[in-house]
Amino acid sequence: MRLKNIIVLVWLICMGCSNDDGNQTEYHPFSEEDRNNLLIRVPEKDAIISYENQNGEVFSFRVQNSESGLVGAYGGGGGFAGGGTTLLYNYDTQLIEMEFLNEPDPFPIFTLCISKNRDDSLKATLYFELWNKTTDETFPSVETLDLDFSAPRTTLTIDEKTYNDVIIYTSEINEVNGSWFGIDRNVHTIYYDVLYGCIGYDDLNGNMWRIKM
Repeated sequence: MRLKNIIVLVWLICMGCSNDDGNQTEYHPFSEEDRNNLLIRVPEKDAIISYENQNGEVFSFRVQNSESGLVGAYGGGGGFAGGGTTLLYNYDTQLIEMEFLNEPDPFPIFTLCISKNRDDSLKATLYFELWNKTTDETFPSVETLDLDFSAPRTTLTIDEKTYNDVIIYTSEINEVNGSWFGIDRNVHTIYYDVLYGCIGYDDLNGNMWRIKM
């Protein structure tokens, strides 16, 4: 009888420690329609992405962080014994965070993120530290671009390769927006290809930076 009571007690403890209430974790995957707006390839961590201008000068970036596929969204934990975090739901994402190759910075300065929201909408943003548009005049910070996949598309040829799904974003500002480690924030045009990501950008000095294959 005593052995039976011990078995029941162990079972109750295990049930109390389990997070499985019979329901699977909430998951928001990319849909088939979403896949028309996803990158065909997400570069791996430590990959080098370079852009070259018409004068042969090159700007290179290193991928700090790269994610593709299912990830978790976490919220603050709690409870008397708590702390830590709690898994809220899972979702699909494509994330690229880059830094300048020769300018170490603890924070990524070039970020592309395409993710499935909890309401099953698709959210895509692009942040580039050298973009010359701010979000607020009273507390200026570099604007994060919300990518609009329904925007008009055009073609752009770089080194004999033609990109057919290019969306052009312009700041419509002709002034430098300060600097980052001595590098002017003077990028006013970004060329984003839906399948390949940022394939180029222009700055106020007349430089046309294009991805170097």
